[in-house]
Amino acid sequence: MEEILQFGIEGFPVGCVYALVAVGLVLTYKTSGVFNLAFGAQAFLSAAVFLELRNDSDWPLWAAFLVAVVVVGPLVGLILDRALFRFMRTASWMVKLATSLGLLVAIPPTVQIWFGKGTRYSPPSVAPLLGIDAGRVFRFGDYNISADRLVAVIATLAVVLALALLFRYTALGLQMRAVVESPRMVELAGVDSERVSMSAWMLSSLLAALSGVLVAPLLTNVEAASMTLLIVAAIAAAAFGKLTSIPLTLVGGLVLGIGQRVIAGKLPPNSILAQGIRPALPFLLLFLLLIFLPALYKRRDVGDPLAGVDPPAPAMAASYKDEQLRRFTRMIFPVFIAGFILVNLFVLSDLWVFRLTNGLVLAVIFLSITAFTGLSGQVSLGQAAFAGCGAAITGQLASQSDVPSWIGMLIGAAVAAVIGALLAIPALRLGGIFLALATLAFGLMAESIIFPLDGSEDVLGFRVPIFGLTEFRLPEFHPNVFGGQLGVDVPRPEGLGTDQRFFLFVFGVFSVVAILVILVRNGATGRFLAAMRGSETAAASIGINATRQRITVFAFSAAIAGVGGSLLGMLNERSSSADWYTLLGIFWVVLVLNLGVRTVDGAVNAGMAFVLVSYLIEDLLHMPESIFFILFGLGAITYARHPEGVVEFQTRKSIDAQVRGRRSNQRADRLRNEGRLPSQWRRVSTVVGPMMPLLLVPVVGYYFGAQPLLFAVLIALPLLYSFWWVYCCYRDVHAHRGRGIAGPIGLLIDLAGRLVTFVLLPMQIAAMADEDGRDRPIGWQVGRAPIGFALFGLFLLHRSDTAKAPEELGLLVISLVGIVVFLRWVGEVQAALNQSWLDIADPESAGDQTDDEASETVAAPAALAAPAGGS
Repeated sequence: MEEILQFGIEGFPVGCVYALVAVGLVLTYKTSGVFNLAFGAQAFLSAAVFLELRNDSDWPLWAAFLVAVVVVGPLVGLILDRALFRFMRTASWMVKLATSLGLLVAIPPTVQIWFGKGTRYSPPSVAPLLGIDAGRVFRFGDYNISADRLVAVIATLAVVLALALLFRYTALGLQMRAVVESPRMVELAGVDSERVSMSAWMLSSLLAALSGVLVAPLLTNVEAASMTLLIVAAIAAAAFGKLTSIPLTLVGGLVLGIGQRVIAGKLPPNSILAQGIRPALPFLLLFLLLIFLPALYKRRDVGDPLAGVDPPAPAMAASYKDEQLRRFTRMIFPVFIAGFILVNLFVLSDLWVFRLTNGLVLAVIFLSITAFTGLSGQVSLGQAAFAGCGAAITGQLASQSDVPSWIGMLIGAAVAAVIGALLAIPALRLGGIFLALATLAFGLMAESIIFPLDGSEDVLGFRVPIFGLTEFRLPEFHPNVFGGQLGVDVPRPEGLGTDQRFFLFVFGVFSVVAILVILVRNGATGRFLAAMRGSETAAASIGINATRQRITVFAFSAAIAGVGGSLLGMLNERSSSADWYTLLGIFWVVLVLNLGVRTVDGAVNAGMAFVLVSYLIEDLLHMPESIFFILFGLGAITYARHPEGVVEFQTRKSIDAQVRGRRSNQRADRLRNEGRLPSQWRRVSTVVGPMMPLLLVPVVGYYFGAQPLLFAVLIALPLLYSFWWVYCCYRDVHAHRGRGIAGPIGLLIDLAGRLVTFVLLPMQIAAMADEDGRDRPIGWQVGRAPIGFALFGLFLLHRSDTAKAPEELGLLVISLVGIVVFLRWVGEVQAALNQSWLDIADPESAGDQTDDEASETVAAPAALAAPAGGS
C-alpha cells in the first residue's frame, strides 16, 4: 500500500502537467473547433524564450516569466488567429488539421534558428516567483515532492478551476462555445465572433506558454521533440475528458501520470519492452479511448450549418485542358519519360542517379498517402510505421532466410496490408480528426514498443497464476524487428547492384503502383469512397458497404507504404528503427498535402521536392536544414485556399492562362478583321520574348565565367525593353483613366526600384477595371512571388561574403527560377491588360471569360472533392 501511495505522490505532478496541456487542447477545441497539434510547439517556443532571457541574458526571473508567458504566449495566439484561423472558422476539419500539422512542423525549427538545435539544460524554475526556494523538497510523512512539481500541481488546479468558472458562469464562456458551432449564426445574435475567437486563441496560447515554462524544469531540459511528443500524452488526457469536460481532463492527466510511474516501478528497468511501454502508455490509452469510448467514436466534427453556401472544391487541373493541350500532353509525356530514363542511365553521375532514385522511392511511399487521403478523404499519421514494417520484414527475410529482396518486398507489403486491415477494424467507427489521432497513436506505439525489439528478450516471459495453485508460463517469444540500434541489412535484388540498374527497378515498381492507384481511383472502389466522402448515410442508402471500403483503403495504402519502405531500405542497403519515426511521417503528410494529395503527380512532386529542395538548401545554399521544414510546414497553411495542392493549383492556373490566351488571341483576330482592335493590345509572346535572353545570363556566368561584353548584350537589351514596356503600360492605363500614374512617373518609379512596380502596376490595372465597372483581371497579389525572390536574392548576395557563401550552382538555380517568376509576372500583367482593352473595345463579349482572381479564390470544401481527371 505504501508503495502505491509513493507512486501516486510521484506521478501526481507529472499527471498535472499532462492535464495542464490537455486543458489547453480542450479549450482550443471547444472554442475554435481546431485540434491544435502545434500546442506543444508553442510551449517549446515560450520555454526557449524563458531560458534565453533568464539564463543567457540574465533578466530578472519575474521579467523573463512575464515576457515568455504573458507577452509571447498571447501574442502567438493573436497572430495565429488573425493571420490564419479566423479565415478557417467555417472550414472543414481537414483544413484545420492540415494547418495545425504545418505549424507543428514549422514552429520548432523556426525557434531553433536562434535558440540552437541541440538540447539546452538547466531551465529556470518558476518556484521563486511564489516565494519557494527552487531546490526545496517538501516532505509529506515519508514522501517527498520537489518545489517544481508542487508549483505544477498548484498551477494546474488553479487553471482548471478558473476555466470551469469561465465556461459555466460567464457570457464570454458561452460565446466561445457558440462561435465554434457557427460564427455566422452567432453574429446574427449581435455577438462579435472575431473578438470572441481572438480571445479564445490568446487564452489557449497563454496556457501553452505556461505549460512550457512549467514542464521544462521537470524534464530538466528544453528540447523540441520531447515537448512536441508531450502533446500526445495530453491528447490522451483530453480524450479521457471527452474533449469537452475540463474536470475529467484533469482526471485523465492524473491517471496517465500515476500509471506511468507504476509501470516504471513494477517492470524491470533494463527491459527493452518495459522501456518502450512506459512512454507509450499515453499512446496506448489514447488508442483505446478513441476506439471504445462512445462519446468519442460517436462524435462527429462540428460543421457550420451555413457551410452549404460555400462553393465546391475545384476540379482537377487536367479537366481545364482544351483539346489542343490534351493532344500536346499525350505527345510530350512519352518523350519526357523516355528522356528521364535515358538521362539517368547515360548522362547523370552515380550520385545524381541515387538522389533521383531516392525521390522515386519516396514518391512510392507518398502514393500511400495519396491512396488513403486522396481517395477516402481521411488522414493517416501512421504511414511511417507501415513503411518501417515493410523495410524490417524485407531485411530480416533477406539476412536470416536468404529470401530474395524483391520477394521479401512483396511479403512485407502483404504483412503491412494485413496490419492495416487489422487496424481498420477497430477504427471503423472513427472518422475525421479522431481517426487521424488513432493512427498517430498507432505509429507512436510502433515506434516506442515494436521497432526497438532486437530479439534479446522474451516479450511473453511472464507467468499466469492458475487458482493460486500453479503457474502457467507462456511460450518464449523473442521478436527481432530491426536488430537493435545498428539496424538490419536490406540488400538490393541480385543483379541490381549498380545505381542505374536499381533505378530501373524502382522506376518499374513506381509505375506499377501509380497505375494501380489510378485504376483504383477511377474504378468502383474510388467512386464508392468518393460517395462516402460526400455522405456515408447517403452512400449506405444506395448499397455501398462502408466497412468493406474502409478496410480496403487501409490495407491498400498500408501495402503501398510497405513497398516504399522496402525500396528505401534497399536503396540505402540498411534500415533501422531511427529511419521510421512518427514525426517524419507527419512531415510526409504535410508535404503531400502541400503539393497535391489527389494525384500521382502530387506524390512525385513531393518525393522529388523532399530530395532536391533539401539538397538545394543545405548543400548548395549552405542554409540550415530547418529552413526546409519551415518552408513546407508554413506552405501547408495554403491548404485552406488550395486544398488541391499548391502545384496542382499552379498547374491549373497555368493551363487556364494558356487556354484563355488562345481565346484572347482569337478574339483579337476577330476585332482586327473588324477594324476594332485597340492599339494598346499586344500579344503576350511578343512582350515576353524579348526578355527571354535574361535566362542566359546565369547560365553563361556559371559555365563561362565573367564575360563583360556578352553580359552587357544579354542584360542591357532585355532590361531596356522591360523599362519601355513598363512605361507603355503606365502610359496606356493613365490615358484611359485620365488620372493615376503617368508613363514618365511610372518609369521613374520602376527605375528607382522594380519591387514597387511588381505591386503598383497590377493595382493600376485593377483600379481601371473598378472605374469601368468590370471584373478585376488581376490583383496586387501577383507581385508577391517576384518580390519574394528579389528579397531572397539580396539575402544570398549578402551571404556571398560570409563563410557560408552559397555555391555557384545554387545561385544558378535560384537565378533561373527568379527570372522565370519575373517573366511569368510580365505575362500575367500583359494578359490582364489585353483582357481589359478587349473588354473595352468589345463589351458585349466581356463576360465570355472568367477572371483570374475568381478562379484563384476557392473556399475550403467540407470534404475533398471527387477527382475529375488527371493523374
